[in-house]
Amino acid sequence: MATVSHVREAVVQALYANELGNPKVLEQFEEHLRERRIKGKKRELAKSYLRGVLGALSELDRLLEKNLIGWELKSLDKVDKQILRLALYEIFKEGNPYPVVISEAVKLANLYSEAKSGKFINGVLHRIGVAEGIIPAKVVEIPGKREKELEKGSQLKERANGGEGELKKEGQLEGESGNRLEREKGREEEGESPSQLGT
Repeated sequence: MATVSHVREAVVQALYANELGNPKVLEQFEEHLRERRIKGKKRELAKSYLRGVLGALSELDRLLEKNLIGWELKSLDKVDKQILRLALYEIFKEGNPYPVVISEAVKLANLYSEAKSGKFINGVLHRIGVAEGIIPAKVVEIPGKREKELEKGSQLKERANGGEGELKKEGQLEGESGNRLEREKGREEEGESPSQLGT
């Protein structure tokens, strides 16, 4: 039995054929769905998705171009481009949940494109989702950074509150060094050779 995943595969294949210049994609799509045994509501969904993406190509491509970093739309892998177009159509035109759409887009990339394409597509879709306010931006913390900051804050608080520990030790060392220097000075005045500090 055909699933929505099979629908997405069929649509991406038709979009790819259209990208290669096939002028009869919509007419041949019926036969393509029949061969893949996509029937009933799934067949109608597939046709709706294909017509929808083709009708919104300019808008979808503008959205892509605006959010591609270090890439131009024309230089994208042709399969990756169709997967991205379908995913954006689903998110922004159909209102499908973005986690599901991104997950399915990555699966399609793993099936039909290069090994690195899944990660690339995931990154592009996530960036667009954040830019358009669909995906909440998250602050990524460096592992262990939070614990170190808490520890440092605790130490500063202890000092500010007159905690004895380090401040007392620093004062004792300062006093001992001062007393020793005074003794050395006295010896110099009496004609004795000074000793090495700390010996």
